[in-house]
Amino acid sequence: MNPYCRNALNGLKKRLELGNGFIYNQDDEGEVVKESCSFSEGISSAAILDFEKSLQKELPPDYTDFLKVHNGANLFQTEYSMGLEIFPLEHIPTVIDGLQALELPNHWLPLAYHDSYTGYIYMDLNKAKGRKSNYLLFAELCDMNEPTYLQCNFEMFIERFIMVQGNNYWDWHLITAENAYNKPIDFNPETSIYQPDENYYKESFHMIESEYENTKRKT
Repeated sequence: MNPYCRNALNGLKKRLELGNGFIYNQDDEGEVVKESCSFSEGISSAAILDFEKSLQKELPPDYTDFLKVHNGANLFQTEYSMGLEIFPLEHIPTVIDGLQALELPNHWLPLAYHDSYTGYIYMDLNKAKGRKSNYLLFAELCDMNEPTYLQCNFEMFIERFIMVQGNNYWDWHLITAENAYNKPIDFNPETSIYQPDENYYKESFHMIESEYENTKRKT
């Protein structure tokens, strides 16, 4: 495990320790949310080798390094969301069986489920050619045909995910100065805060969706 990922994990655990098992993060609406994390014990090298034999594919070392420390974890779990569930290695075949109806590509290996954004983090086995390969992707359950490649490996993802406190940072580039202010924001005297009118979210979604399509055509 690289030092950046290790430091991010250690820092998160320190925050949990200082908060008696909880941390308090600010969400994208400015609300302060009470969150928890849990970590499973590591797995043996022999168990990883057995899985690789059944898969007929060697797993990237950055991913197996993590498994040897924590064979599964739950990050940024709240009262209303399970946060990110990183699957224990032995649980992955069960997850694959449960996703058969979605007709996933055979080279997608589910590593985690993001409850807040109802989608899975996958390893693209065709791209997983060692530590220095960008093999991770995210796909929502409602839109499996439009995956987002995260341009990183597993340990880089863990480091970034902790740094952004569990948010879907991979979509931030879709919200730009050109589409973020498409609708005026009104002051609500009852709550003393500024809030968009009722059509703001609908129109913002369409503009962001259009920006996403333009980005795809450019790449």
